[in-house]
Amino acid sequence: MRQFDYKTAHEYFGNDPKSFGWPNLYEQNKRFEILSKILSGEKEFSVLDVGAGMGHYYKYLKDLGYDPEYLGVEREKFFVDRAKEQNAHVLLVDFYDMEPDSFDYVICSGTFNTQGTDLLRAIPKMIKFSRKGTAFNFIMDHNPGFNVYKVETIQKLVESFGYKPSFISGYVLKDCTCLIPK
Repeated sequence: MRQFDYKTAHEYFGNDPKSFGWPNLYEQNKRFEILSKILSGEKEFSVLDVGAGMGHYYKYLKDLGYDPEYLGVEREKFFVDRAKEQNAHVLLVDFYDMEPDSFDYVICSGTFNTQGTDLLRAIPKMIKFSRKGTAFNFIMDHNPGFNVYKVETIQKLVESFGYKPSFISGYVLKDCTCLIPK
């Protein structure tokens, strides 16, 4: 099975959602809208964006009038370099290697969809890093070259830490978002 190649997509599409496998800006922003349901309505907060790419989530928040204390982490240098164009603070760091820190929210959009990543390993750390809530999306139906997760598996894992997750699907094909308020 062939894995999605971010570097090749980035070289071809540049600063575009297609560099991340999203078909268009509408679907990327729809994912961001659903992820942002975890936010409690305040305009100022801290957020860790896991797998921040080019910082598009930061731009999305700013365009809506939010003023987040934003930190993105990304393991692909070519994305970190492009994040500067969004004025997003994105560090070249692998999330799995991060030392414990604390943010109001931890957000993750699409990062664990690609092979070679492990959402189930990351969930406990994302929960630990957040003070108010965690939100991430994942693919829940067959999609060649991408990881697929079952809602029941994620729900059981999150509940094992004492939290009650909610799930939203149907906003774009095959996607599901998990919201974990604290």
